[in-house]
Amino acid sequence: MLEFLLGCAIAIVFVLVMATMIHWIVHIYTVIDENTTYGYAGYRKFMKQFNKTKWFYSESFRWSLFGKEGFSVRVRKDDIFASNIKFNSNGMIINNPFSFLLVRLYVVNYIRKNHLVKKDKAERKNRVLNKWY
Repeated sequence: MLEFLLGCAIAIVFVLVMATMIHWIVHIYTVIDENTTYGYAGYRKFMKQFNKTKWFYSESFRWSLFGKEGFSVRVRKDDIFASNIKFNSNGMIINNPFSFLLVRLYVVNYIRKNHLVKKDKAERKNRVLNKWY
């Protein structure tokens, strides 16, 4: 029984690591393909650049953020969109899969705390209960 549980745990960890690796590789190719200039950075450098930017959110692109010019502009200087991370019109490739996982988790939590929670509170406040007769 113990061997079975250990085997299951190893299989689950393997699947999670492979999923993160695949997403990271897609991130690398997306940044290279979408940007004429790009560089490499880790989690700390990402956080420095992220905190310098005022971010906007669009419900149409749930897990994406856009810089001060918003989504409506054709060419955006800052955005986090479809695995493409861009600051000051330069793509940022995250160095390793672990840092990329930390970046993705931070962006998701940022969106949840700063955008989705406000929307949910507003919806609850304006919700009208239906009366069933």
